[in-house]
Amino acid sequence: MRAVVFPPTLVVPVLFVTAACGSEEETATASVDEYCTVYTEVSAALEGTDWTAIDAAVGRLREVGTPAGTPQEAADGAAMLLAWEQDGGIERREPVTAQDGYRSYADLSDWSQATCDHGEVASMDEVFQRP
Repeated sequence: MRAVVFPPTLVVPVLFVTAACGSEEETATASVDEYCTVYTEVSAALEGTDWTAIDAAVGRLREVGTPAGTPQEAADGAAMLLAWEQDGGIERREPVTAQDGYRSYADLSDWSQATCDHGEVASMDEVFQRP
């Protein structure tokens, strides 16, 4: 599967959301393949400025969720993005990079890249190549 890399200075909204406000058990429902398919859809939508396509991709990700074992750092990024979307970020066309907690989004993006590249849930130690 080909994954898309997001540069850290990305100024279009990047949306990785999980099911609305719940525990990881409630939101960690996707297989890695399902998650990565949606991740790729979101990535493709974000290469443009079609807010309808972005909204549709977010809807798919909201339905699918994240895989079981998603690390807390990545889950925090999903929660930050969900809050941004729920607070009207799409409607106001606000870049997610301007949001408080942007670092948690970057962690989610890095984790998603590693998870989709390897076909299994990555640990944050693997993502950041920590011993």
